[in-house]
Amino acid sequence: MTILSRVCAEFHDLQGNVICTITPANRFKPLEVPDAIARDPLFQLLVADHSLEAVVSAAQMKTLENDPIQGTNAEGKAPASKVAPETKPTAEKKAK
Repeated sequence: MTILSRVCAEFHDLQGNVICTITPANRFKPLEVPDAIARDPLFQLLVADHSLEAVVSAAQMKTLENDPIQGTNAEGKAPASKVAPETKPTAEKKAK
């Protein structure tokens, strides 16, 4: 599996053995890693906040190579979604 990580991380197998380590030297670079890292709960957390991307196509690889920090904030995560606009009071709230 090819990944691009924007943060440092250490992935473990089910027995707790280290199977992959992302260091400052290999952040923002495409890396070939064992498929077993997908079973580590940390993997899913990092994918969810866009700190790590699993490369699935050549087009995605090219985009990530050209600008690995595109769409992320200074922490390497996806920016917080915009705050939802205030909702209008409902009929129940108006009645009170």
